[in-house]
Amino acid sequence: MRPEIPPAARRLALAACLAPVLVLAACGTQPPAVPPGSAGPMPQPGTDAAVTPLPASDESPLADLFAPAVAALDRGDWMTAQLALPAPAGDTEPSAEFRAYAALVAARSADLRGDLAGLEQALAAAPWADASADLRRQRLALERRGARRRGDHLASARLADRALPLYPAADPARDALARSLWRDLQYLDARGLSRARAGATPSLRGWLERLEVARGERAEADWRRRFPGHPAAAIALPAADVPAPRRVALLLPLGGRLSAAASAVRDGFLAAHYASGAPRPALAIIDTAHYDNAADAYRAAVTGGAELVVGPLTKTAVAEVLDQPELPAPVLALNRAGGPASGAALQFALAPEDEAREIARRALGAGHRRALILRPAGDWGDKVSAALLAAWTGDGGAVAATATFASRESHSDAIERALHLDRSAARGAAVRRLLDRGTVLAGRRREDIDVVFMLAPDTDAAKSLKPLLAYHYAGDLPVYATSAANSAEVTTGDRDLAGLRLVELPWLLDERRGLREAIAGAGLRGAGLSRLQALGADAHRLALRHGVLDPGGPLVIHGATGKLTVNPRGEIERDLPLAAFGSGGLRAD
Repeated sequence: MRPEIPPAARRLALAACLAPVLVLAACGTQPPAVPPGSAGPMPQPGTDAAVTPLPASDESPLADLFAPAVAALDRGDWMTAQLALPAPAGDTEPSAEFRAYAALVAARSADLRGDLAGLEQALAAAPWADASADLRRQRLALERRGARRRGDHLASARLADRALPLYPAADPARDALARSLWRDLQYLDARGLSRARAGATPSLRGWLERLEVARGERAEADWRRRFPGHPAAAIALPAADVPAPRRVALLLPLGGRLSAAASAVRDGFLAAHYASGAPRPALAIIDTAHYDNAADAYRAAVTGGAELVVGPLTKTAVAEVLDQPELPAPVLALNRAGGPASGAALQFALAPEDEAREIARRALGAGHRRALILRPAGDWGDKVSAALLAAWTGDGGAVAATATFASRESHSDAIERALHLDRSAARGAAVRRLLDRGTVLAGRRREDIDVVFMLAPDTDAAKSLKPLLAYHYAGDLPVYATSAANSAEVTTGDRDLAGLRLVELPWLLDERRGLREAIAGAGLRGAGLSRLQALGADAHRLALRHGVLDPGGPLVIHGATGKLTVNPRGEIERDLPLAAFGSGGLRAD
């Protein structure tokens, strides 16, 4: 039987005896109105979905008591959650389980408000050593969610390693968490792996050495002897004997209006091809401009013996190839046609939607929750803002305002209206009329915004919008953008872009310098086309690993365009580093 919610007087008494946990949660700023559905439930560790109920026998014994508060948190309503907190029975000291549950509610409330310091303080105040496995799992899941938002895969892996022993052996959530930990480790580069090994627990060391087995650096039998019964033994490793394709055809529109873009992709592909060392696959480059359609070019490649076809480049051409009833040779398309691909095709593109989702995650990880979205009118603005909105609101963010601009001339007016400066000016005019004098009143923007997403389609738009935010009294707000804001490939200091945070290709952050210098030395680089050269270089990298690229699989390839994974739809997704413009130019954050 579920106890009734106690009256306010008992809640105040509870707050006093549990200080500082509940006091901390109650002292936050008043929450702005959050649209329904903008803050979803906390994901289960190891998944991106909502919390999956564990077996009743494994739940906290106080789960029913705290159910109203937890339900409010799952709706994104932290104030109701605080009001729904139960009081301990009688006048006795609350149990360790009770205090830990109250701390978890306080921490989740702080997370909904974007109060990261409050979240840490709430968790630090609880007696976790004496709490149930259920509450300790939830605590680690909450911390891991923050680590993933920040892009800190090492912290996420360490937290997952701590959480695994807390799950019942037969619980499917344990298997999902193990797979998620394995995926986290795939994101680590050499420096990250070195940090992971330093001070690793015996369990985490087993995971790290399992990664060495997967990479052919350690024998499977040796690992099993050293780590008997380790949970990583259940992780299926990619087959070590999957051969690279022997003949590859590269389909590009080298003639016609897209010749410059196609040539840049070809140059990147060739630079990676010749840098890869022997044995290299035989390569045929086919100009799709010589065929009536891309499907005909594909069939010519297959007739020529291609075991893998890379390309074509345009969305329309990709659709022509993938719409065929059969694909005798698998395809690595260099664009996304939209909709699910056949099992024989993967789709790789510099999709701005991936970057929009990434900046949403990074802003949430920094504690921001109320956004102003600046976006252009048109198809590009529609698809990028839709991806941003889904990622932002789906993980607890809310949109305070959206400003849509159709041209550079409309930038200032759009920002002014979104910040309610037009209303501030109207109030100032009313005051002047009331006082009947020429009183000068400074404008005042709305205060319910803590971050700006500036979806600038190019550098010119970014260099117009960013200074206008300062002009309109919003220069103190953090501003996030996709790499489109740096379409001119600016890497030096720029006053107009100073302070701008954006996700950018590793290729432009001084990584993969050898390939870039090889292309530059050959005189092949076209102005503004190095992103497409990076696409070509990564297309070659993916081609060589094509046999182990399973949709939805854990493999992460560290490429020039980002850290590459294959989603269940067969699309290559990119995880990009965050960078910022400062006095020294564009630098990784």
